[in-house]
Amino acid sequence: MNVNALASQDGVDVFGQVGPGFESMVGAALANLTTGEDIGLQIAAFRDGDLLFDLHGGYADAARSRVYPSGALHLTFSASKAMLALCAALLVDDRRLVLDAPVATYWPEFAQAGKSEITVRQLLNHQAGIPAFQHQMSVADLANWQLCVDALAAQPPTWAAGRAQGYHAVTIGYLVGELVNRVSGLRPREFFAREIAGPLSADAWFGVPDGRLTDVLPHVAGSGAGDIARWQQERLDAAPGFVTQAFSNPPVSVATMDVPAVWQAEIPAVSLVANARALALCMSVALPGPTQLISGSTLAALTTQSAQGADLVLIEQPSRYASLFMLSSPREPMLSPSSFGHNGLSGSLVFADRDSGISFAYLGNRAEPASTPHSRVSRLMAALRECV
Repeated sequence: MNVNALASQDGVDVFGQVGPGFESMVGAALANLTTGEDIGLQIAAFRDGDLLFDLHGGYADAARSRVYPSGALHLTFSASKAMLALCAALLVDDRRLVLDAPVATYWPEFAQAGKSEITVRQLLNHQAGIPAFQHQMSVADLANWQLCVDALAAQPPTWAAGRAQGYHAVTIGYLVGELVNRVSGLRPREFFAREIAGPLSADAWFGVPDGRLTDVLPHVAGSGAGDIARWQQERLDAAPGFVTQAFSNPPVSVATMDVPAVWQAEIPAVSLVANARALALCMSVALPGPTQLISGSTLAALTTQSAQGADLVLIEQPSRYASLFMLSSPREPMLSPSSFGHNGLSGSLVFADRDSGISFAYLGNRAEPASTPHSRVSRLMAALRECV
């Protein structure tokens, strides 16, 4: 056992700091590592401005030859959407963005191709019917902001807005991001840095700076990843064309996205780079306390369920949304029914919980091909519920 470790088992250590009453989080983290469900991980939580725990452990590589370092940065995949949702929430709170106003009020070009009546609320709730790019795009194209927003503004919706919901895996970043840009004059990278991450001194960026690039740890393949990927592809092959397009135009996977070019790009739906402590700290701006930036009334409006049911893009999996935030559900259990945040590929998760006042984040480096419930997340949630 490493003398500095909080706990050790089978050659695996957990390090960090933990406050009174949250000691069981150490055991949950260790269990994730010793079962092999995680290779390396980090978890952190805040309440009322206080750090409750900040833990890390395991290994940085599949060979388990390098210890997982403190403060490691990761691509957070779709957990990025929670940070984008905070940006939109700040503009709603300032009354610069109205949920039931047409998107075209702020972004006139968006009215093209029958989209003039789509509202901000419908856009945030994945109900706008624009889950994929109509024309072929490459991963490199995603770094071209104007190309992406112009393409989305020009294309027609796949379904009538508000009639159904379907996960806008990549496109939501540009759709909401351009709203942020039109209203504030800043694209998400600058807005998030100026209004949220910067004031908190949080290590979180929509595009990691050059000086921190070497701190980013890539994800590593876990056993069985190939079998799960094949199963996922079989489901996509049998799905409607727009479903396939949402995840294959361009291809969205650990292999295509977890690369330096994406780490440094402004792709708001998937490219946020951060560590767990920074994610949890940023999420705390949505809760009462010294870091609060969003009023209680706005928070209530933004976290009230406004879309639920079978998701057309997630191949009929049930999902619940509230103004871009994902709500706790059987598909992605969080701390309580009052939790809101977002998950991501490879199990990344960040949320705030209104009942407990806790903001929490989890990042692991084991690559998983789908954002589905994992026993590793469920174990962490069970331990956290015991603590509160």
